[in-house]
Amino acid sequence: MRERALGYYIDFYIYPVVLAGFPIYAALNGQRGALAPWAIAAVAGLALWTLVEYFIHRVLFHKVAFFRRLHDAHHKNPKALIDSPIWTSLTIVFAVVLAPSVWLLGAHLGAGFTFGMTLGYFIYSITHHAMHFWSFSHDSYFYRAKHRHALHHYSEVDGNFGVTTPIWDYVFGTALPEPQLAKQRQAQSG
Repeated sequence: MRERALGYYIDFYIYPVVLAGFPIYAALNGQRGALAPWAIAAVAGLALWTLVEYFIHRVLFHKVAFFRRLHDAHHKNPKALIDSPIWTSLTIVFAVVLAPSVWLLGAHLGAGFTFGMTLGYFIYSITHHAMHFWSFSHDSYFYRAKHRHALHHYSEVDGNFGVTTPIWDYVFGTALPEPQLAKQRQAQSG
């Protein structure tokens, strides 16, 4: 959804506050020795986020008509301030991630898991923004990520759905080949 600057950039101010609340909660309410399980739950949440991010992008944004129309607007104008409104993303964090996590894992581990998922979303938000608005040195991770994402935007074939990591594109066979690599392979086989 196209947003005004305040609506677009507010995530970068609100999410650090939300994220800070989870470890503060853990520190104030955890028992002795409870930090390690909380951290493991957080890492699990962060790892799962990368898979969720991949499927949201691949399935929701490219296959479901309503979301595809919104995402197509981003593809047509990558520098437009198009994002989910903060009230939708925060509702998802609390209703779809936190509540079931607390119910399944208990308050302490559920908060850790939700911290990891939310941190993943925040990293995704920053990374995706950076890919469209920032410049990077050619030897950096962000430059390679930006290049992968540009291939996603400008390739005639769907692929490179992972924004923060390409791992799931390799696992599910949606990693797009580098154009110069594809040309070299064609020249070698022809």
